[in-house]
Amino acid sequence: MRKTLNMLRFLRAYALLVRDPNQTQRVFDLGERIADGDLFERMPWLRGRPEIEALARRPSRRLRCDRSRLAALPPGTLGHEYAALMRRADLHPEDLDHWRGESTLMRFRVHLESTHDVWHVVTGFGTDVDGEAGLQAFYYAQLSSPLPLVLLSAALLNAVVIERGSGERRVEQIVRGYLMGRRAAPLTGIDWSERWAQPLDELRRELGVDPGLDVSAAPWRSAGRERTLPREPVVAGGREGG
Repeated sequence: MRKTLNMLRFLRAYALLVRDPNQTQRVFDLGERIADGDLFERMPWLRGRPEIEALARRPSRRLRCDRSRLAALPPGTLGHEYAALMRRADLHPEDLDHWRGESTLMRFRVHLESTHDVWHVVTGFGTDVDGEAGLQAFYYAQLSSPLPLVLLSAALLNAVVIERGSGERRVEQIVRGYLMGRRAAPLTGIDWSERWAQPLDELRRELGVDPGLDVSAAPWRSAGRERTLPREPVVAGGREGG
């Protein structure tokens, strides 16, 4: 009975998220349907990764910051750009407190929740639906955890039934995020409080994060040309006819 109720709650939260992917509360509703427990039992593929093992061993702690102090750092530093994003998007990560507990899975969740907006800054993905889809693809590329896949499926279904016409650019962001995540060093477990004064460009080079990665340059997508794949020449016997 409990499993049935959990599934119904999951489906309700999922349907609401498809309708409006900006409803961040639904993200946490979905996450709550994923049972608590040992991180490495839930996601055994993460075992043996040094940054994840270290995160699982240390006590749960949230990233805290003095926003005014970060804003006073030189432009172009991680801290300054983080504070600028908080102000521009009216974000208040210090108010997030959905995950509690000292299980290894909860430590993992708390860390990702409290550093989520730092990942936005480091990767360059915006906080709109398309940008969030790109960042979730980055998460999946780095961690292979189930929640990003759920959120990506909701974003894609939203592009089919609600925001029609957004599918192409959304898929491009997903492809870009996935490729960026595969190529970058692990971002999980980094103590960002030690990096606030570091120039963002330098940090990105160190981590191998390339926000300028272009995945849209296909030969059949030139402006003003019909979006059809080029036709191959007619061949006979494996060679061009004639």
